[in-house]
Amino acid sequence: MKDGPFKFRLDDDLQDGVIRQELVTYRVKGGLLKKETVTRDYLEDGDYNDSSYSQPLMTMHWRCIKKWMVEFALVYMLGTIIISQDQTFRNVNDCLYFAKRLNAQPEIPFPNDKTKKITVYCKPVPKRVQNKK
Repeated sequence: MKDGPFKFRLDDDLQDGVIRQELVTYRVKGGLLKKETVTRDYLEDGDYNDSSYSQPLMTMHWRCIKKWMVEFALVYMLGTIIISQDQTFRNVNDCLYFAKRLNAQPEIPFPNDKTKKITVYCKPVPKRVQNKK
Protein backbone atom coordinates (compact mmCIF):
# COMPACT_ATOMS: atom_id res chain seq x y z
CA MET A 1 0.00 0.00 0.00
CA LYS A 2 1.34 3.44 -0.92
CA ASP A 3 1.87 6.12 1.71
CA GLY A 4 -0.92 8.58 2.29
CA PRO A 5 -3.50 9.62 4.91
CA PHE A 6 -5.32 6.27 4.68
CA LYS A 7 -2.18 4.20 5.30
CA PHE A 8 -0.96 6.55 8.03
CA ARG A 9 -4.27 6.16 9.87
CA LEU A 10 -4.12 2.36 9.59
CA ASP A 11 -0.57 2.38 11.03
CA ASP A 12 -1.45 4.95 13.72
CA ASP A 13 -0.63 4.22 17.37
CA LEU A 14 -3.90 3.09 18.96
CA GLN A 15 -2.92 3.54 22.61
CA ASP A 16 -4.65 6.90 23.03
CA GLY A 17 -8.29 6.19 23.93
CA VAL A 18 -9.34 4.25 20.83
CA ILE A 19 -12.22 1.90 21.66
CA ARG A 20 -13.39 0.90 18.16
CA GLN A 21 -12.22 1.01 14.55
CA GLU A 22 -14.28 0.43 11.41
CA LEU A 23 -13.23 0.03 7.80
CA VAL A 24 -16.01 0.25 5.21
CA THR A 25 -15.45 -0.85 1.62
CA TYR A 26 -17.98 -0.59 -1.23
CA ARG A 27 -17.34 -3.35 -3.77
CA VAL A 28 -19.06 -4.51 -6.97
CA LYS A 29 -18.93 -8.29 -7.17
CA GLY A 30 -21.06 -10.53 -9.35
CA GLY A 31 -23.25 -7.61 -10.46
CA LEU A 32 -24.06 -6.65 -6.86
CA LEU A 33 -22.93 -3.54 -4.99
CA LYS A 34 -21.93 -4.63 -1.49
CA LYS A 35 -20.96 -2.74 1.63
CA GLU A 36 -18.25 -4.67 3.47
CA THR A 37 -17.53 -3.61 7.06
CA VAL A 38 -14.70 -4.78 9.29
CA THR A 39 -14.64 -3.68 12.95
CA ARG A 40 -12.23 -4.04 15.83
CA ASP A 41 -13.49 -3.40 19.38
CA TYR A 42 -10.73 -2.85 21.93
CA LEU A 43 -11.13 -4.28 25.42
CA GLU A 44 -9.87 -2.78 28.68
CA ASP A 45 -7.21 -5.47 29.08
CA GLY A 46 -5.57 -4.56 25.73
CA ASP A 47 -7.13 -7.46 23.83
CA TYR A 48 -9.65 -6.90 21.01
CA ASN A 49 -12.53 -8.54 19.15
CA ASP A 50 -12.73 -8.42 15.35
CA SER A 51 -15.88 -8.84 13.30
CA SER A 52 -16.89 -8.41 9.68
CA TYR A 53 -20.03 -8.47 7.63
CA SER A 54 -21.11 -7.92 4.05
CA GLN A 55 -24.36 -6.15 3.20
CA PRO A 56 -25.79 -6.32 -0.35
CA LEU A 57 -27.01 -2.87 -1.37
CA MET A 58 -28.21 -3.02 -4.96
CA THR A 59 -27.98 -4.98 -8.20
CA MET A 60 -25.90 -3.28 -10.88
CA HIS A 61 -26.07 -3.87 -14.61
CA TRP A 62 -22.78 -4.44 -16.42
CA ARG A 63 -22.91 -1.13 -18.29
CA CYS A 64 -23.45 0.65 -14.95
CA ILE A 65 -20.49 -1.16 -13.40
CA LYS A 66 -18.31 -0.24 -16.34
CA LYS A 67 -19.16 3.47 -16.03
CA TRP A 68 -19.55 3.50 -12.21
CA MET A 69 -23.06 4.82 -12.52
CA VAL A 70 -23.81 4.94 -8.82
CA GLU A 71 -23.97 7.92 -6.50
CA PHE A 72 -24.97 8.44 -2.89
CA ALA A 73 -28.17 10.24 -1.91
CA LEU A 74 -28.28 12.15 1.37
CA VAL A 75 -31.61 11.14 2.91
CA TYR A 76 -33.08 13.61 5.45
CA MET A 77 -35.70 12.40 7.92
CA LEU A 78 -37.66 14.29 10.55
CA GLY A 79 -38.91 11.71 13.00
CA THR A 80 -39.95 8.82 10.74
CA ILE A 81 -40.85 10.95 7.70
CA ILE A 82 -38.42 11.34 4.77
CA ILE A 83 -38.19 15.06 4.04
CA SER A 84 -35.69 15.01 1.17
CA GLN A 85 -33.37 12.71 -0.74
CA ASP A 86 -32.51 14.94 -3.69
CA GLN A 87 -28.92 15.86 -2.79
CA THR A 88 -26.41 13.38 -4.22
CA PHE A 89 -22.66 12.88 -4.01
CA ARG A 90 -20.26 10.94 -6.24
CA ASN A 91 -18.09 10.09 -3.24
CA VAL A 92 -19.59 8.26 -0.24
CA ASN A 93 -17.14 9.98 2.12
CA ASP A 94 -18.49 13.41 1.13
CA CYS A 95 -22.02 12.17 1.77
CA LEU A 96 -21.03 10.69 5.15
CA TYR A 97 -19.34 13.97 6.15
CA PHE A 98 -22.62 15.87 5.81
CA ALA A 99 -24.70 13.07 7.34
CA LYS A 100 -22.50 13.06 10.45
CA ARG A 101 -22.74 16.83 10.87
CA LEU A 102 -26.50 16.93 10.34
CA ASN A 103 -27.13 14.04 12.74
CA ALA A 104 -25.41 16.10 15.45
CA GLN A 105 -28.13 18.79 15.24
CA PRO A 106 -30.45 19.18 18.25
CA GLU A 107 -34.03 17.94 18.11
CA ILE A 108 -36.55 20.30 16.52
CA PRO A 109 -39.28 21.66 18.85
CA PHE A 110 -42.91 21.31 17.80
CA PRO A 111 -46.18 22.51 19.41
CA ASN A 112 -47.41 20.68 22.52
CA ASP A 113 -43.85 20.37 23.89
CA LYS A 114 -42.94 17.63 21.42
CA THR A 115 -39.61 17.37 19.62
CA LYS A 116 -38.52 15.43 16.57
CA LYS A 117 -35.04 14.10 15.83
CA ILE A 118 -33.28 14.83 12.55
CA THR A 119 -31.89 11.63 11.04
CA VAL A 120 -29.66 11.74 7.97
CA TYR A 121 -28.04 8.81 6.18
CA CYS A 122 -26.43 7.99 2.83
CA LYS A 123 -28.07 5.62 0.38
CA PRO A 124 -26.47 4.29 -2.83
CA VAL A 125 -28.67 5.01 -5.84
CA PRO A 126 -28.26 4.63 -9.62
CA LYS A 127 -26.65 7.78 -11.02
CA ARG A 128 -29.01 10.10 -12.86
CA VAL A 129 -27.94 10.21 -16.50
CA GLN A 130 -27.92 13.66 -18.07
CA ASN A 131 -28.59 14.00 -21.78
CA LYS A 132 -25.64 15.55 -23.64
CA LYS A 133 -26.58 18.08 -26.29
